Amino acid sequence: LLDAGHGDDDPGAVGPMGKKGPTEKDINLQIMQYAAKELRRRGATVIVTRNDDTFYSLDARVQKIRDVKPDLSISVHGNSLAVTSNYGATSGFLTFYSYNKFHDAVNTINTAICEEMGFKPYSIRQANLSLTRLTICPAVLLETAFLSNPSDYEFLIKEDNQQAFGKAIAQAAQEYLEGIAMYKQKIVATHIVAKGETLSSIARKYGVTVHELQTVNKITNKNVIYVGQQLSIPEKE
Repeated sequence: LLDAGHGDDDPGAVGPMGKKGPTEKDINLQIMQYAAKELRRRGATVIVTRNDDTFYSLDARVQKIRDVKPDLSISVHGNSLAVTSNYGATSGFLTFYSYNKFHDAVNTINTAICEEMGFKPYSIRQANLSLTRLTICPAVLLETAFLSNPSDYEFLIKEDNQQAFGKAIAQAAQEYLEGIAMYKQKIVATHIVAKGETLSSIARKYGVTVHELQTVNKITNKNVIYVGQQLSIPEKE
């Protein structure tokens, strides 16, 4: 599922040209549409929250994600600084998330987009956002660049760059989905981590090894799991 932030009478962030030039809502929609087109070309089924200059509330967007239950949710936004800030000092692409419990989707997407676009990679940012605190699917919010930075803004309003961004998002989504696809035929159950459980106790419950659980769920530290985390349970070997 792809979400283009803002819309209609909610322009989002504005650049140096103010509302007379392309605003965040316009740029978000263009990039999202390029990403959707590229993903469909690659064979994916793509659902979008908006495909024109229409405003949908955060609640409506979240409800659509819950209803659709997608394999992945990506929300496209643009960043900005307050009017009293030094606009030229802050720029770049950022990836936001609330929970990273689905096969490290957040780092996979952040890294892939940075590599495709040739961006300097920044650390992923955890935040309590309506569109990322979903637990039914991996959900990320992308801040493509800072519209308040003249150089970033000039970059974002160029169609070639919007198209490149869309393709980078499609590539990132494909890398994540292909990464988890290799395990699908071996998955026999899912398990929601409860309070007091450890990876070892869950492994014993299903008759699998801790290593198998780590591999299938891309868990790097066997001692770190979270209450509410969804784990894929592989078939016994």
